Amino acid sequence: MLLPLTYGGKGIHYEDVLPPHCERYRIAHTTLNAAQLDGLTILIQTARLPHSQITLTHLLATAPHELAFNTSKQSAVMFFALKGKLDLHGSDGATLHLQHAHYNIFRMDRSNGHVLLSRGKHILLTIAFDKQYLPQYAANFPRLQHFQDAGTVGWLPLYAQHRAIGLDMQRTIGSLRHCALDGAARDYFMEAKVVELLMTALYETPDKVTPRQIMMLKKKDQEILANARNLLLKNIDEHISTLELARRIGMNDFKLKRGFKQLFGTTIFEFVSTARMEEAKRLLRETDLPIKSIAAGAGYKNMSNFIAAFKRRNGLPPGDFKRKSFQRMLLGA
Repeated sequence: MLLPLTYGGKGIHYEDVLPPHCERYRIAHTTLNAAQLDGLTILIQTARLPHSQITLTHLLATAPHELAFNTSKQSAVMFFALKGKLDLHGSDGATLHLQHAHYNIFRMDRSNGHVLLSRGKHILLTIAFDKQYLPQYAANFPRLQHFQDAGTVGWLPLYAQHRAIGLDMQRTIGSLRHCALDGAARDYFMEAKVVELLMTALYETPDKVTPRQIMMLKKKDQEILANARNLLLKNIDEHISTLELARRIGMNDFKLKRGFKQLFGTTIFEFVSTARMEEAKRLLRETDLPIKSIAAGAGYKNMSNFIAAFKRRNGLPPGDFKRKSFQRMLLGA
């Protein structure tokens, strides 16, 4: 995690062997450093790129821990708290609390203090930039110039308030963590993703989304949600409750509802309504089914409600839509 750590006044001994219970955290083509202390497992995986270094740190604590750190050189680092939190206390009285699903960019210079870990799992992603890397963007982002020139010893955040990790950033981070490429292709891909994260951070206005509204979606979660979406499309004529959908895909209904909205930008109800209306339009264009039957298939028992909803979405009632579709078909023939 880029902070030289000590425990109990002694340096931590790392090995390049993954503890058996951490196999699922292994990332291909990274340098591995693992340590097991009393009630704490530290897993650090690093990828060195031409202009930056990416480090993914897992801290698995069965009890609260306090680790000392000491940095002797200056560096600019993006910190992402993917799970748990980063809680630093400097010897000069400064504190840094980076909550779950938040990030910031820090200039760190000759600082020491303690990392406080609560019981549980903490996952941190850090991207350290070469000293000459960030100044090249200062002309377009003046805030960076002050950030680089500030003579503050310790850690200086680029933003006064930590920012929430948005959906775009989640996807980019997921691409970094699950990159299966090797060699030069991998370096080019990961470097591009690092620039993407940096540009998102520099362009982004303060996120109005609170951490409680943000859900970190793993690759497996995204695949399950995609399955839910496909299942709804394949069974668009069937009324599937959220609880039933959650049971079928193997995900609790709370995570399903929030995850679906976050990943696809719409609620399950809105998605199904839109898909049914698109199917109704197709049936009006391509079949001779009565409008009443099409309305029933779209989930409308009341014909008037279907006509009103169809007109809101398409600008004209279903009867007129069908006639115009038929006229266009004749002209096309």
